[in-house]
Amino acid sequence: MKLLVSAVEPSSNKYLKQIATHLSDTKLIGLGDKNIIKQTLYPVEDFSIMGIASVLPKIFFLKRAIDEMVELSKDAKAVLLIDAPSFNLKIAKKIKQKYPDKPIFYYILPKIWAWKKSRIELVEKYTDYHISILPFEHKFYPNALYFGNPLFDEYTKTNIDFSKNKYIAFLPGSRKSEIKSLLPIFKKMAKKINASFDNTKALLVIPDIFDTSYVDATYGNLKDFEIISDTKKAMSLSKFAFVCAGTATLEASLFGVPFTLCYTPRGIDWAIYFLFFKILDSSGLGKMGNVGLANIIAHFENKKPIHKEAFPIVDEDILWDIYDNFDYKEHYNNIDTLREIMNKRNNKKTNSLKQIANFILDKTL
Repeated sequence: MKLLVSAVEPSSNKYLKQIATHLSDTKLIGLGDKNIIKQTLYPVEDFSIMGIASVLPKIFFLKRAIDEMVELSKDAKAVLLIDAPSFNLKIAKKIKQKYPDKPIFYYILPKIWAWKKSRIELVEKYTDYHISILPFEHKFYPNALYFGNPLFDEYTKTNIDFSKNKYIAFLPGSRKSEIKSLLPIFKKMAKKINASFDNTKALLVIPDIFDTSYVDATYGNLKDFEIISDTKKAMSLSKFAFVCAGTATLEASLFGVPFTLCYTPRGIDWAIYFLFFKILDSSGLGKMGNVGLANIIAHFENKKPIHKEAFPIVDEDILWDIYDNFDYKEHYNNIDTLREIMNKRNNKKTNSLKQIANFILDKTL
């Protein structure tokens, strides 16, 4: 069987790699990491686009890629689209119009609970199977299927006694704007740790995708930190972590390390969050003032926040106050609550990505 795939983001290919191992007698064609789709139409790096200024020069390239995917779909038994709604929904529409009986699977659904709620109509009209990565999305997508979340599978409950660790971890994110915003505060805190704390050191997580010249230019003097690139290892070595908003906060929550989210919106981010909260208020699901993904999941399950947040203002005093007054017992109880929520699936024993592969095979063979 040939399966047409569109996976143009790093996280999409991380999950596709695992799904592919369970797709027996299936040849993947289309767009994806060249190590997974040997004859990918284009390198996925060509789709690394952020903002209108980056999109405009690539409009004709993107249109050509969509047309080539539609042409390629004629030889495929089915289609698997992963995330990237701005691109993948256009592919879905064109394929469904040309081949209305061809099954289209959509994994990692558009976050209509945050913005662009109108996309639900496109998903419902042009795709057949809607596979969610978050346990509450059935409240927005009536036909959503939830097999679990791959982060839940990866970050199993640990028995680490974090209180015995000697590090405090700092995760300023991977976007330059986030790093520039948080790192000056983190540097002050690291200096205080070195001057005032016995048997405790500051540990800074820097993604290994950054080369030395970029690190030097973006991060500057890091003399007060020990450096590590492995997020999971950093958390396993730390007694506490200060984590930029994003996927890492869900990873930290599932892993169990005591932490707080740190995030100050900048520029257009303020408008995005204002719109986000406005949508939540109008959804009938209640007001909410949290931005961490674990807290958003808890909100939609009518539970209290899972973790602390330094948001929308972050400074050294606020972060030290959270650290000094942290309720560890409450934290571990909240982590158990999150794991219960995220494990609300029919098959609790099988890896979620293996379940998705089996579902695709079941519906196409």
